[in-house]
Amino acid sequence: MEIQNDPLKTKFPTTRRVKSEAKDGKLDDDGFYRTPNGSFWDPDNEYFNRLGFDIHGGFYTKDQEYIEGPDWIPELGCYADEKEKYSNINWDDELLEDEGEEIEDEEEEKKDSKKKKPVKKPKAKRKK
Repeated sequence: MEIQNDPLKTKFPTTRRVKSEAKDGKLDDDGFYRTPNGSFWDPDNEYFNRLGFDIHGGFYTKDQEYIEGPDWIPELGCYADEKEKYSNINWDDELLEDEGEEIEDEEEEKKDSKKKKPVKKPKAKRKK
């Protein structure tokens, strides 16, 4: 969706700010760093201006649900300028191996729990 001439786009910040620039901000219980003028950083350290928009036009609802901006690419789960950042993720092979071991352990536990447990026989009574 092209919004170059959209007046709403003028409300989006034109640059990303870093949290260290903020003065007198406070971290809230939900991990948002809020400044006195109303701008904030979300828990992912993305900057939102005092109108509540990020650089892409995304914003949070009152329930703190992120609503993507108009240039969001749903198939990729990111914005066009972030494609390279997220497409070059270097997965840690050791982490993947650990995942596989956990799955194998879970399968073994399931097999073990399905095995029949020995039934205790009652002791025979002695004749007097």
